[in-house]
Amino acid sequence: MKKVHIIIVAVLVSLIALGIAGAFAASRNAPLNEVSTIATTTMTTIVPTTVTAPPPTTTTTSESTTLTEATPSSTTKKSDGTVIDLNNLSIIDLYPLSLSGGDWDVKHCQGIAIDKSNGFIYYSYTTMLIKCSFDGKIVASVTGIKGHMGDISFNEADKMLYCGYYSPGRTGFYIYIFNTKKINKMNMKPTKDIVRSVYIKEAYEDYLYSYEKENEDGTVTKISHKYGCSGIDGVTMGPDFSRKEKKKEYLTIAYGTYSETKRKDNNYQILLQYDVSSWWNNYGKDVSELSHRSGPPDCKKYFLFTGNTYWGTQTMEYFDELNIWILNCYKTRKSTFNPYTLFAVDGDIKPKKKKLKGQPETEKQYVLSLYTDGNYDKKNNIWGWYSKYGVQGIAYMGDGLFYVTHPYKAWTGTKLAISYLNVWKSSKDGKGPFTLCVNVSNDYTIKKAKHIEITTTKASTETTTNKSFLDQLAGLLGG
Repeated sequence: MKKVHIIIVAVLVSLIALGIAGAFAASRNAPLNEVSTIATTTMTTIVPTTVTAPPPTTTTTSESTTLTEATPSSTTKKSDGTVIDLNNLSIIDLYPLSLSGGDWDVKHCQGIAIDKSNGFIYYSYTTMLIKCSFDGKIVASVTGIKGHMGDISFNEADKMLYCGYYSPGRTGFYIYIFNTKKINKMNMKPTKDIVRSVYIKEAYEDYLYSYEKENEDGTVTKISHKYGCSGIDGVTMGPDFSRKEKKKEYLTIAYGTYSETKRKDNNYQILLQYDVSSWWNNYGKDVSELSHRSGPPDCKKYFLFTGNTYWGTQTMEYFDELNIWILNCYKTRKSTFNPYTLFAVDGDIKPKKKKLKGQPETEKQYVLSLYTDGNYDKKNNIWGWYSKYGVQGIAYMGDGLFYVTHPYKAWTGTKLAISYLNVWKSSKDGKGPFTLCVNVSNDYTIKKAKHIEITTTKASTETTTNKSFLDQLAGLLGG
């Protein structure tokens, strides 16, 4: 009799398991216009139907999990088992509709970058770097970073990751360079073989600069920080603004700016360009040296008149089809300017040396032109968009597709970033230029749902109890 009971129970368990698997498979194959709701949470999203590039292979040892590059393939499979010819499909079929950097007790996500050839997305979380695969798993991280990491950009030429950074107490402004091939397990320390820092002299000298202004009543006011410089944040790889070297890629670095509303000299976005091909070996220092001065002596410096934006350019990305640089910002606090949050540099117009507006002394610099699309502020001659998202990360995928990061906040207070696939759609209707490829809610606070713990496979040969973000999301959806 006991044997019969055992057989019945086993059959029931198998049927339940098949039902759950079927539900999960159905949810993954949901069309784009169907929205799934996470339990009782106010956040809605889709577990995406994805056609992904082959995931990286892994080798597990008793000490660590080592990642190797993906094996090239001309085919892949959908979740229903359908074989897809990678040489004959739309590019949108190649990428997940959403990716997540996880749920962490940090300030917020500062930027994202993508290694398309190997199928990884990186998230900068102020004091930590997260590495995720395109199948939704968090595979590695670098933690214990002091100071403030900002936006990040992946350089296809050297496979390095470049990150804007300023040290505690703003004792220096730097670019962190991460060796992505070495980032292969969780909670790695920022040692010199993993990451190095390069001093950005031009930006830091502008930050330190001060001058005295004589007021009408005869008193003197000390003005600090040239152009309102507060640090560096937005970064991206792209061509030379001057177009003298079209085939060579440069790192573009954007200033952060203070939002002092009474100043007139802080209404530009300031962009520096550098050839970074020799930085790792020639200038890179251990990041524990928080005040070193090892860096390039010169750069190319450009100005873009947008009106002051709160903290300057937060994230940046080069869009090669249109030859424009996209700048994501917080809106201005000055009433004299329209509160645009996205601007674009027109790369088809060469920079021109002009007199800068609002400076205490006459100064000529190379000035860039705005891309004439979106909304037009005739009074100030400024083009821009009212874009709600992008300051926490944007990454260009090709053919007009972008990942744009949306912020979420769990009821526990931890921060969750989800990057959704968008298509660039030029508009003059007052909205941003990005159109989501998936329906999502506008409420970005998870109030009642379970705290989504984002973990990864432990570095051991034991069976893991951890789950990826998409696995846990599917669990909340009932799959």
